[in-house]
Amino acid sequence: MRLARHLLLALTLCTSIPTAALADGAIAYDVNSGAYGWAHNYRSLRPAEEAALGYCNRRGCRIVSRVPRGECGALARAERSTGWGEAVRRNREDARRAAIRTCENHNHGQCRILVMDCTE
Repeated sequence: MRLARHLLLALTLCTSIPTAALADGAIAYDVNSGAYGWAHNYRSLRPAEEAALGYCNRRGCRIVSRVPRGECGALARAERSTGWGEAVRRNREDARRAAIRTCENHNHGQCRILVMDCTE
């Protein structure tokens, strides 16, 4: 009887713990101010976009990248310029490299990553 209660408690706890849902993300950027916002692991793209725009928090902010489930996004900007680049790839390192490469193709300065993350 005691074992049955422990098993029932364990089963209840295991089924009540929420599992991570696959989710979407977005990156917003304002080319004039350099402000940016990133949102990840939202249930769909629309709330992710709204959150990224909210985090960016400037009138000129626009969605520059949509990061679907299971992908990685990155945003890079040149140090002394308004030039920037973004990328979405299957893994973090590929996204980082592609964002920097895109940024440096449009700039003469060194680019650095502003934000980079992956959705689940």
